[in-house]
Amino acid sequence: MRIDLAACIAGMIATSAPATADQSNRLECLRQLVDLDFVSFGSPNGPWTNAPYPIDYEIENHIDRAIETVSVNFRLFTQGREVPWIDKDIEQFIPGGVEPHERREIRVLLDAYGVADWPKPFRFELNLIDISDAAGRSFMLDFGQDGPCSAPPSPGLP
Repeated sequence: MRIDLAACIAGMIATSAPATADQSNRLECLRQLVDLDFVSFGSPNGPWTNAPYPIDYEIENHIDRAIETVSVNFRLFTQGREVPWIDKDIEQFIPGGVEPHERREIRVLLDAYGVADWPKPFRFELNLIDISDAAGRSFMLDFGQDGPCSAPPSPGLP
């Protein structure tokens, strides 16, 4: 039995393209509905060189349901380098959540062993990946499916 590898790969690309476009549209939509602003990258949270570093950012919710969990990608660069020192996805439960039209400052502790020895100044990127509502529904997977940037009405929660 002979398998045409080129045809197989072409078939996989053709079937995955719409999902990738849909994901891209949802991510763009999500980033229009939820504002994320980097605030600061602090000093180690303890006396040890491998202590976690605090990252502070603000999140503002423009959808009609509370946000329970936020997923972000954090990248740290130094001048003259294309490859980041840190490239980490962080999923974080937000105690009390972020209610509709509310803005909150959030702190996450990031394991950044050795950062004290890296060249400075730092340049940061913080990008929103996903959010989940109080029922645990992911924006990217479970809601926001009625077209670009049209979040459905909130269902009644028990």
